[in-house]
Amino acid sequence: MSVYPIRRLRLQHAFNVRDLGGYETRDGSYTRWNVLYRADSLSGLDDEEWNILKAAGIRTIIDLRSKSEAQEQPEQVPEPIRYYHCPLQEEQISMGDIEASALAAFTQSLEEGYRLMVKNNGSLIVAALRTLIRGLSQGAVLFHCTAGKDRTGTLAALLLTCLGVSEEDITADYQISYTLNHRGINRMMEKMPGMEHMFPMLKSDPETMTSLLNYIRELNLNDYLLHNGLTSEELEQLKKHCLTQR
Repeated sequence: MSVYPIRRLRLQHAFNVRDLGGYETRDGSYTRWNVLYRADSLSGLDDEEWNILKAAGIRTIIDLRSKSEAQEQPEQVPEPIRYYHCPLQEEQISMGDIEASALAAFTQSLEEGYRLMVKNNGSLIVAALRTLIRGLSQGAVLFHCTAGKDRTGTLAALLLTCLGVSEEDITADYQISYTLNHRGINRMMEKMPGMEHMFPMLKSDPETMTSLLNYIRELNLNDYLLHNGLTSEELEQLKKHCLTQR
């Protein structure tokens, strides 16, 4: 396993903002620092914190939250940063069986929930990736959901797999979410007696990511992305922007 520092941007109103740089790939390249960031919700950031993101070179924000989440907790994104809403899951009740099965799966098993997210939302995932790739030509890109763990963790796993990062490092990156928020989660659970069954959903256990990566491998990620509309040229652009030989 490759060992790297946790490149966390310490903000008062967002706990899980971090850089995806420094991971070695299969061909000996490395993911660039200060290019890709993952995060939790940015709706509570103040002007000083937005200035920190601007100073980090972030010029594109991709919001993976649902339409209702984005409306209930909007983000006051300042110029020159551009904001794009790219939900990773449909929110329409009329989606019926898919939505019901996804919700039930998340309640019982994060592993199955992540797999369903990828299986059922290929076009939405490609839309988010396409927006990200285009944003990279303008500067660093930050993508986020609410806690920065599930939807963000899934997109990060897909991205890092595309770039050739090892499954071990992808899993270790996923685990950082709980490391950064375990105190808050424990305090929340203390205030919610009788809800202990929810605790596994709030963690970022390695087995959960291992299961998703197994599924991604079975899919053949390149074929999956191409089938859902991403082009070979866009995949090459992603690698060009995000990889370096050091």
